Amino acid sequence: MLISPNGWIYFPRPNREAELRLFCFPGLGASASLFFPWGELLPQTIEVATIQPAGRTPELDLPPTGEGFTAMVRAVAEEVQSYQDRPFAFFGHSLGAILAFEVARLLVEQTKIPPVHLLFACIPPPHVDRSLIPQLNLPFKEGLAHLLAELSNISPGLVNASHQSTLMTRLHYDARLWTTYRYHSRPPFGCPLTIYAGSRDPFVNVDLLSGWQYYTTGPYTLELFTGSHFFFYIDPGPLLQVLTHSLIEQEIPGPQTVSGYRSWGFER
Repeated sequence: MLISPNGWIYFPRPNREAELRLFCFPGLGASASLFFPWGELLPQTIEVATIQPAGRTPELDLPPTGEGFTAMVRAVAEEVQSYQDRPFAFFGHSLGAILAFEVARLLVEQTKIPPVHLLFACIPPPHVDRSLIPQLNLPFKEGLAHLLAELSNISPGLVNASHQSTLMTRLHYDARLWTTYRYHSRPPFGCPLTIYAGSRDPFVNVDLLSGWQYYTTGPYTLELFTGSHFFFYIDPGPLLQVLTHSLIEQEIPGPQTVSGYRSWGFER
């Protein structure tokens, strides 16, 4: 296990020989540990780097008010800049996908290095009216209880007595932090953008997901899996099979400059 200097990024299986680095952003209430098993499950050509959201450790305690979400975007982007030595992709689940989206945009602005692929799961595009997102439109306590109930359906152990207090604290923190997010229009990405969704997700209207296609000038794909909002929590195998195919089959660009953006060419 390797942890970045400021604690925002965990590398469960560091691999200096990997050809691609996959940054994983957990969703509402989850932590970096959600993706630790992926380091063993993905091919050795892919190194997993999982983001630890704010509010999980004392060192990452940002106030969930004011510009809290923007502060987290800036902090994570600054940390990721130290690991742009090879091609990288972003995977984000639920609200973690919005964090990944904003971090990617900031990196393009600051470093001119875009991701080679964006992969987001179970979240409408950021321009969507939040009143259309059920878990954000419920009364606050009811919304958190709804999320807990859905997690309980997936794995009762996630919300047993010993874990429920911690999980509720995280959900409360994340929900407050999310209310500080404001979407601002920017030019689209040029990389492939893949959206994953659960067929029985009670929180996401699948019809809204097509709006993601306007956020890239590159290929857009929507993949639907059997399951709910947390469809990959217990068995990530089906998702990882599709995700791996998308990343391995993709041709990684070499060192060049396209439309003012610096592309790839890394040294092992």
